[in-house]
Amino acid sequence: MNKLIVLIGFVALVGVAVVFSLLGNSGSAAAPQPTAQPTVVVAKAKTEKGVVSEAKVVPVTTAALGLSAGGRITEVSVKEGDRVEVNQVLARLDSRQQAAAVAQAEAALKGAQARLDELKSGACPQEIAVAQAGLEGAQAALQKLQQGPDEQQLIAARAELANAEAAIKQAQAAYDRAGGASNPYAAMLPTSLALEQAINSANAAKARLASLQNGPRAADLAMARADIQRAQAQLDLIKAGTRPEMLAAAESEVASAKAALDQAKIALANTELRAPFAGLIASLDAKVGEQVGAGVPLLRLGDCSTWQIETTDLTELNIARVREGDAVTITFDAVPELKLQGTISRIRMFGENRQGDIVYTVVVKPAQQDERLRWNMTAKVTVASK
Repeated sequence: MNKLIVLIGFVALVGVAVVFSLLGNSGSAAAPQPTAQPTVVVAKAKTEKGVVSEAKVVPVTTAALGLSAGGRITEVSVKEGDRVEVNQVLARLDSRQQAAAVAQAEAALKGAQARLDELKSGACPQEIAVAQAGLEGAQAALQKLQQGPDEQQLIAARAELANAEAAIKQAQAAYDRAGGASNPYAAMLPTSLALEQAINSANAAKARLASLQNGPRAADLAMARADIQRAQAQLDLIKAGTRPEMLAAAESEVASAKAALDQAKIALANTELRAPFAGLIASLDAKVGEQVGAGVPLLRLGDCSTWQIETTDLTELNIARVREGDAVTITFDAVPELKLQGTISRIRMFGENRQGDIVYTVVVKPAQQDERLRWNMTAKVTVASK
């Protein structure tokens, strides 16, 4: 038994010795860990060089252009790669309806302006003369009524009555020869009708003579005076000119016609797509005959006379290390020997999610331009460390 206990104790001591031996070897292998320190030094050296970002060359001024109105394209006057001048026509829609509306609005404006000019000019001398003659004629008619008939009128009226009475005698004689009232068919005979007409004419002549002898009636005098008042009012109105409210209404009509013409011209202009600035047609998506909607982009225009550089991969981890106004160095893959200095002019506030990273665009203004640069050339922007 004692030998067994001794043997177990010896085995335990050997096991402990092996464990300590293994621990000792492990500790000697981990000892060289401090040699990883140069890696930390290298990372710090890269940080001291500043922030480096991929970038691209873009025009300072660009625009995606579309028509303000919808319709059918009848003309596309440019192609991709063309250089255009400011206000140059790039495309047109069918504008026949808009052109007709402009012509109609121009005619309406001319009519409204003519009416206003007529009111402003007042009455012409001929209109005043006609109104004056009308007044004088009405006055003369009243005066004639008041004076009564002259001797010649009475003589003529008496003669007319005498002739009418003579005609009655002749008609009566003819009627009597035809049998007169004893003839049952007398009423159907021409002599009966002639006698009736002669009697009517005599009665009318007698009435006219009586009217002349009795003088003008009160109703005739009242009507003559009313004619004078109307003629006088017409003359006064013409001499007074146009009333202010009529002028105001005519001026309002002209203003409304001008506004309608302006709207028609705007609608016509909206059928044309013009270049807002001089530049290069980078892309074009418009064909003659196509139906397009208002505001749909048809082409992209850029002013390639002045370039700026925009970063493409500056993440939120580095954006806090740059500031507007920081100096940068710009190099280009396509032109290795070209190195430009520049300044950060703007940092866009909104970050975009690109493959899980939040990326901010930094806009760099080069200190000088180079004719070898092209739209969307790749570049590298290095922000000097502070």
